[in-house]
Amino acid sequence: MNAIEFNFRQAKQQAESLDDLASRLESLTSSEFRDVMQSLSGHWKGENAVSYIQKGARLENELVRTVKEIRKTAESIRVTAKKIYDAEMYAKRLAEERSFRGGGGSSGGGGSSRSW
Repeated sequence: MNAIEFNFRQAKQQAESLDDLASRLESLTSSEFRDVMQSLSGHWKGENAVSYIQKGARLENELVRTVKEIRKTAESIRVTAKKIYDAEMYAKRLAEERSFRGGGGSSGGGGSSRSW
């Protein structure tokens, strides 16, 4: 049981790490990156400046998409880890019930009354 809990905990921690990364990236994108681009546009004029600002806007959009994907990945890790944990715990309970009833051998009649 400890290995199941440890792996579940580790998956949750990895998802949290991804969320933290997404938050830091989002903060950089929403504040520092925008500030730099605005300052640059205020001091640099001309055709090259416009082109650079447009590239900066595309980069900002890409960063926003990346943040969303990181958060989506973190949530997928959580959901998958929970499903695996639940399945492992169910399997453990079944094994314990079979052990308690006297082993996992056949009852003899060739049929089974278990419902799956």
